[in-house]
Amino acid sequence: MRLYRSQLIRILADIVLVNVGLLLAFGLRYVMVMVTNDAPGLAQQLFSDYRHQFVTTSWILTLLTVALFYTFGVYHHVRAYRQRFKVIVVIQGVALSHLIYGFGFYLASLLPNPPRGVVVLSWVFSTLLLVGVRIARTLYRAFEEHERATPVVSDQPKHVLVLGGAGYIGSILIRQLLDAGYHVRLVDSLMYGDRAIRALYSHPQFEFVKGDFRHIETVVRSLAGMDAVIHLGAIVGDPACAIDADFSTEINLIATRMLAEACKGYGIRRFIFASTCSVYGASNETLDERSALNPVSLYAQTKIDSEQILLRMADATFAPTILRFATIYGLSPRPRFDLVVNVLTAKAVREGKITIFGGDQWRPFVHVADAARSLRLALEAPLASVGGEVFNVGSDEQNYTINQIGDLIQALIPSAEVIQQGADVDKRNYRVSFAKIKRVLNFTPLHTVADGVHEICAALEAGEIDDYYDAAFNNYKYLTAETTLVRLESPWREQHAPALIS
Repeated sequence: MRLYRSQLIRILADIVLVNVGLLLAFGLRYVMVMVTNDAPGLAQQLFSDYRHQFVTTSWILTLLTVALFYTFGVYHHVRAYRQRFKVIVVIQGVALSHLIYGFGFYLASLLPNPPRGVVVLSWVFSTLLLVGVRIARTLYRAFEEHERATPVVSDQPKHVLVLGGAGYIGSILIRQLLDAGYHVRLVDSLMYGDRAIRALYSHPQFEFVKGDFRHIETVVRSLAGMDAVIHLGAIVGDPACAIDADFSTEINLIATRMLAEACKGYGIRRFIFASTCSVYGASNETLDERSALNPVSLYAQTKIDSEQILLRMADATFAPTILRFATIYGLSPRPRFDLVVNVLTAKAVREGKITIFGGDQWRPFVHVADAARSLRLALEAPLASVGGEVFNVGSDEQNYTINQIGDLIQALIPSAEVIQQGADVDKRNYRVSFAKIKRVLNFTPLHTVADGVHEICAALEAGEIDDYYDAAFNNYKYLTAETTLVRLESPWREQHAPALIS
């Protein structure tokens, strides 16, 4: 019934358009005659003749056009054709109806014979109207579909999904987001345990999903109702990534692409990705976001590949933001002692030694709380400012050589002795400019390396951290522990393998 009603509406619309085209033709013909001929009484006589011709013949043209359109399938079959074929069929139908209409009067003189000029003009006007309306309707429908497909997303998200948020940075970030009034949903496999987030379970704005973001079911379930995604889930660090290249590639690259595609499907535009300044590798220049990338590890390569995939996916419905973190230091609910400032400070406190390998290599540094704050600033910034952009996270003042870090720690812990060892096998050496994040996000770190050293000292002296050698505080040690090896199975190889998100 709905189909017949729709056809009837289209037929009635075509009847109106055909008659408008014929009326315009008579009108224009009338104007042309009157402009070239000013004979007395002509205007009234011509108007009377044209009105009579229109009234007595328009129904013929109307029936011819509708009948031919119906025969050609304009009201049923042709609706499934591509647009250009619809136009061709309509043009053919209008042309044939006017040819029959025009020549028919020479064969039968029962009705008044409209001027040939009127027939030609009606042909032109009717074609323009019937084709133009159909094209306009198609364009309008395409626009409506595009508007429906394009999500209306608030530029101030309130529901945030954090992946890998029970780790070093994420456990601080989640607290910052909750304090700012966000609703936070965390996806993590708790590979390192839930110590870092245990205190958050009772928070009314906090949701926890224990799962592996390599599983599409987990991703799809977790994205529902979210406004933004912050992706911290990864195998972090050069030594940890090198343990199992296939496994690290699954976590850091393949699953990241799957997650981004799922976000596009859900219409989630804000996607903040945690990368690393390690992508710069080794260079004697001061590097910014436009500098050439020179990875010297699998970890850096997986981050580069992920960045490139995300930026290629950027469009009106997906606006990824890449944050390249400097080397992080400082205390977190999930402490790490595989980071240079933290481990050297721990050695200075517990062993009285600050062991330096190499020492001349440059690194940029940033406190873990400042790293988390940069993620929140990117989340809250206008999407036009951060969508499709890459930012180094740190400060120019915290570019140090490893020797300078050792000297700084010794100045704060005078009882410790600096011991120089041979060359470091780590080939990374880079100084980084952080001018862009300072300019765009007004980001300036609130902490210094000295602050981080004091934090670690206080935690160790207070007994908050018993054994900094514990594998739970070191990604590489944990991933090489025998009890962890079984967890490295891929869910794409074994669907029931235990989950893993770092």
